[in-house]
Amino acid sequence: MKPYVKRAEVITNGKIKGILTDLKHVGGAIHFEKSGCIARVSLKARDLHMRALGDFAREASDIPFVQYLTRKHKRLYKLLFTERSKEIILQAHIGDRQRIAATLKSGSTRKFVHLSDFIPFPLAINNLDDPERLVCDPEEVKSTTRDYFTRLYNHSRVPDLPKPWLSMPSVKEIKDRLADDPFIWPVQASLSDF
Repeated sequence: MKPYVKRAEVITNGKIKGILTDLKHVGGAIHFEKSGCIARVSLKARDLHMRALGDFAREASDIPFVQYLTRKHKRLYKLLFTERSKEIILQAHIGDRQRIAATLKSGSTRKFVHLSDFIPFPLAINNLDDPERLVCDPEEVKSTTRDYFTRLYNHSRVPDLPKPWLSMPSVKEIKDRLADDPFIWPVQASLSDF
């Protein structure tokens, strides 16, 4: 029997594919520029190189052209990270909805159980005092989570609520019976009892 290997799901959409294509072209333009414009690169990378050269000249930047292209490359990577994060969250929401719908239609609840030992902290959570405000800083997320569980399991603020079931006739009967013949535990045992 073969061991189960979890499939690595591809996180992609049209926008991510476009950013990846732009990254290839910018990388080709950087390579083309570093080689002294003699390297063999794709036509689209050359076109991007020419357009970027025109933009660079118009901006009259004081940095070298290679650094200008490198900054463009870094901006694309940041955009790629943002788009992948959005797509991961979107796919997670869709997957959750599908699992819930399947469970409501008499499906298995097994998929709701986390099999991994480690569940990472969320990227953002709601503030405890102001639910409309999101907490995104990792240290703030940690402290807000700690405060939430501290408040949740705090037993010092237990309200004194009425307990009407204690005044029911059946409960009073048991209370009177135990007052007449109390139940003592542990029962003292002797050798003669055994």
